[in-house]
Amino acid sequence: MVLGRCWRPLIGSVGFSPLDGSRVALVGAREISPPAHQLLQHCGVVLVAPEQEHAGVCDAIEQLRRAGVKRIHIHVDLDVLDPDLVGPANSYALSGGLSTAQLLAALESATNAFELATASVASYDPKVDRSGSIAAAGVKVVTLLAKARSAG
Repeated sequence: MVLGRCWRPLIGSVGFSPLDGSRVALVGAREISPPAHQLLQHCGVVLVAPEQEHAGVCDAIEQLRRAGVKRIHIHVDLDVLDPDLVGPANSYALSGGLSTAQLLAALESATNAFELATASVASYDPKVDRSGSIAAAGVKVVTLLAKARSAG
C-alpha cells in the first residue's frame, strides 16, 4: 500500500500519496515470495534480512538519507521477533527473526538518524503470547519510540 501498488481506490480516498520505494526500508522480514521480492527490489525498497541486522540497518539509513528522507514513520510488526528466542507474537510468527535487543538497536539507530513523525506497532495476539515475553518486548518498543526525537 505504501508504494501505491495495491488498494489504490482506498488509499486515494484518504488522500494518501504513495512513497517512492527508495524512501522505504523493510527490516527483518523473513518470508517474502519471489514475485514480491522482485517487485520490492524493482521499486527500490531496501530489504534488510534478520541476519544482516546492524550492517543492513546502517546501509538502509544511508540509502534513506541519499533519498532525502528527514522524517520517518516506523511500523513494527511484533512477529519480526524470533518466536524461538523471544516468543510467538501470533500464530504466523516464523523462526529466524530478531531478538528483542536486535529490534531495539535497529529502532534506536533509525530514530537517532531521523526525526520520528509517526509510529505504529501491530501483529500481536495475546492469546499466543502465553509467557508475556512479546508484551514485554512491545512495551520496550513503544517506550523507545515514545522517547524518540519527534517531528511534531
